[in-house]
Amino acid sequence: MGNLTNDMTRLRREVDALRDARGMLMQDLTRGAYDLTTAVAAMRAEFIDAHMAMAQKTGAELVAYVANIKNQVDRMREENASDLAGASQVWFGTSPVKNIIGGKEKAESRARKQAEATRQAWAKSEAERRAGEKARLHATVSKKNKKTEPVAKGSVKKNGATKKK
Repeated sequence: MGNLTNDMTRLRREVDALRDARGMLMQDLTRGAYDLTTAVAAMRAEFIDAHMAMAQKTGAELVAYVANIKNQVDRMREENASDLAGASQVWFGTSPVKNIIGGKEKAESRARKQAEATRQAWAKSEAERRAGEKARLHATVSKKNKKTEPVAKGSVKKNGATKKK
């Protein structure tokens, strides 16, 4: 009977060792999942920041491009008005340029005010969108952090409860 007792004792030790190894593996997997979740959340936050920076840069470039086009069009309109005024003066002896320029200044003032109002509305909506995205990201990260808390070393998690050995 001594050999049977020795064999049973040895088998029990092996079962306990394998169970401990499995528990450590599960803890390592839990820690790894938590680390990956944290890394992905940080990467998403960096992507969001980079996207916002690109959007701001692109927006500024677009505003500059439109302003350049507007200046070119204004210059062409002035040249055209000058040509028309010269032709009118030659043909009829009068110059309607004063009326054209006065109306142009009012239209430009209205256009500037409208462009500024549009820019402010866009900036406000963009800020609200960014704040909402950051809040959603923060809520997702904190929800995941609560679900994937690492288990203390030397303990085994069974059915949602942690037991110390």
